[in-house]
Amino acid sequence: MAQDVVGNDWIEGKKLNNEVQEMLGDVTLEELAEALISSNMQSTSGWDGISYGVIKKFFGIIGPLLVKLSNEGFERGELTSTFRLGLIKLIPKKGNAEKIGDWRPITLLCCGYKLVSGVVAKRLEMFMQKIIRRSQKGFQRVKNMNSCTLNIRDRISGAWESNEEMGVLCIDFVKAFEIV
Repeated sequence: MAQDVVGNDWIEGKKLNNEVQEMLGDVTLEELAEALISSNMQSTSGWDGISYGVIKKFFGIIGPLLVKLSNEGFERGELTSTFRLGLIKLIPKKGNAEKIGDWRPITLLCCGYKLVSGVVAKRLEMFMQKIIRRSQKGFQRVKNMNSCTLNIRDRISGAWESNEEMGVLCIDFVKAFEIV
């Protein structure tokens, strides 16, 4: 079996131990406030119509409710129905938007959910190297897609130096997210 195939042993080795889970603890008001500060205040509100601006203005009331809501959800192991709902909308790309290809789908999620998920993402950052593969380059501050190009260059260079046969397959994914 190939080394990259995901099996139960691999999955078990990626779980965070109880000590780390306890260290993370409950979501705090401070973490939500920090997530709110780093949010894009210009972004549209979610499907519920509550924007980051509204949450910021009434954070004294909304913040503690979000803390309670998120911690109860984590304790139950299930998000609230409000946090599980997303509204898919089509928005025009640049241009006339006369053809279906001129539109793209987005999912509107409520801003409360995005704040809580921001807290979770920030917490997971310090454990990303343990829970994802080394080859994963996206969604990490310390790696990006440019490192893929460098990896390919290094592999080709190494193959030339060792007179080793190799092949490279390039796939253009530019239109991958435009097909409905």
